[in-house]
Amino acid sequence: MKSPTEVMDAETDLWAQGANIDRNSSQPTVAAVASTDEDDPWEKGSSLTQHESAGLNKRKLAEMLQGPDQELLEALAERDPKARAELEEQNAERISVEFRAKNPGYLKTAKNSHVLIQTLALTHLKTDYLDDDDAIRVLYQSGKWTVETLTATYKQLLKAGRLDVPKGGFRELTKEEKLKVIALLRAYDAESALMTFISYSLGENAPEFDSPEGLLAAYPQLASRAALFVWYHSQADVIDREQFADFQRSTLAGRPILTIEFIGRAWASYQRKLKDAPAAPPTIPIATTETREAFENLSKAELDALRARSVAELRMGRK
Repeated sequence: MKSPTEVMDAETDLWAQGANIDRNSSQPTVAAVASTDEDDPWEKGSSLTQHESAGLNKRKLAEMLQGPDQELLEALAERDPKARAELEEQNAERISVEFRAKNPGYLKTAKNSHVLIQTLALTHLKTDYLDDDDAIRVLYQSGKWTVETLTATYKQLLKAGRLDVPKGGFRELTKEEKLKVIALLRAYDAESALMTFISYSLGENAPEFDSPEGLLAAYPQLASRAALFVWYHSQADVIDREQFADFQRSTLAGRPILTIEFIGRAWASYQRKLKDAPAAPPTIPIATTETREAFENLSKAELDALRARSVAELRMGRK
């Protein structure tokens, strides 16, 4: 008769997967484990052993938990409010990253972020009492936290001079800053107004310069814009806006550096050319159905008079 030890060695391994120990018996017994397709995570006929399959399943689960796909996250969010909040936060951050990639000139600072978020909240939510995190959450939930809305608001704030710019760059002046420059121009002189304009635009990025020409060479575009602004607001006569825009296109375009004195001389030359230019010929209105019908109803005498008057006007225009 075999000993219990010999029986254990011959029939079973107590630590084998699926072993079932009967604690009420003096000898351990092994219950057969039925393998079903439902228990096997891999397709039927896989060459992987059960232990290999289990190891791959664990790795796959770990990868899924570390970087779950969007469908899984959305499914979890429908059941769990906490998961929903985490998903919204991740999506909002993804949109922020896409916005910064599309607008590399945006300077990521606490001030810029706060101004951008609060402007979006005021524009789209009509609220000014939410903190930045809550504002982002509500904006995202309402579909207003998008790359498009962020970009449009960023450009609007940049044009209004309300955002800091990267080192070496310059920004637009705010409405209040422009009024201060004009006030300096009225109370003191053009040079003070010009330097204040440049100082406002550069902000904390303003470097030290040994000479005015050094400033002009380092920031020719900014110096030209400042000179144009100060010169325009120093003129006593009213300047037609359309004429001034044409002056910039036809006379100043392509000039690398503008100064107040140069703009003044160029404007005087532009005005002389306008006075010497021949008068534009009268425009002939396009005939409509009504005018054609009226023309057909004219008598011969009326047609002759109209033709004579038209020839006379044409000759006057050529002189």
